[in-house]
Amino acid sequence: MIIDWNKIEARAGDPVLPAWDAMKRAVRSLRLIQGGGVRLAYGAEGTAISAEDGGASFSHPFTVSVSGNGVTVSKGLVGNIEPVINGAPVSGDANSGQGQPTLAISAGQMDAATLQSWVCVEVRPKGDGTLDPNAPPTITHGAMPTSTDPTVGRCPLALLLWASNGAAGPSQVYQVTYFNLRYERTNPGAGQGVAQHFFL
Repeated sequence: MIIDWNKIEARAGDPVLPAWDAMKRAVRSLRLIQGGGVRLAYGAEGTAISAEDGGASFSHPFTVSVSGNGVTVSKGLVGNIEPVINGAPVSGDANSGQGQPTLAISAGQMDAATLQSWVCVEVRPKGDGTLDPNAPPTITHGAMPTSTDPTVGRCPLALLLWASNGAAGPSQVYQVTYFNLRYERTNPGAGQGVAQHFFL
């Protein structure tokens, strides 16, 4: 059917119903085309259109993945230094042929009241507040996203939610950090409090 757009358009003072009927006929004459994740199902009541729900994936630094009672973290940098898990870089070590390391986690490390735990990156800066490339940041797992030790800076990477008993491992992962990090520390004067750790 060729659509006469002049019959569909109603002008000031024209009756709307004929233009509306022309619009309905025009729409009914159009053919739906499926493709690219879109499916059509025809039935007595009309056509159902369904589309796959899948946005573009975003591959980013510090992606936390859980498998059973182990966590892996994709490569990310804290001040141009790659963190480690059990002494191995989070992305693995190509020189030694070691793959991406896994951090063992357990329900005993979660906060029993909230059934949650945190995967974090932890730094131990030098006395002047800068990071030492020979003492790289480490990936940790525990009940708190912050450190009680004023000499240690901790930045949460992901929140893990556990089932009631934690036996099956975490049930959900909520990513917190999506970009490489810059680390800064304030150095208060004598008697002026403790150092503050900032991850930007």
